Amino acid sequence: MQKYEISNWGNEYSNQKYPLHIDRVEFIDFPSEKWPNGAIQISCITDDGHWVSGLLKCHISKKGRYAVWGKHRIYEGYRGGVELIGVPYGAQEGLKSLADMYGSIIT
Repeated sequence: MQKYEISNWGNEYSNQKYPLHIDRVEFIDFPSEKWPNGAIQISCITDDGHWVSGLLKCHISKKGRYAVWGKHRIYEGYRGGVELIGVPYGAQEGLKSLADMYGSIIT
């Protein structure tokens, strides 16, 4: 299961997106000086609808193409639930039922 660390630990009133299910992790063949290996874009379902990331720098390893997302590697082609790490306590209650529906875990 993909891990995603929340960037605003302890602030439940920020505009933080909480990805609950990843629909697609797609490689974008767009090499440039900034992204010599191309880019990766992530499409996911959040607590308030559908969300698509901006272009993320693509890295290549023996396992394949990946981007760093939420402090963890996410590989091209991943689809499924998310382990949300560091969700503020006040936001956890509202997300529990949605997380269960999509097979995600809130820690």
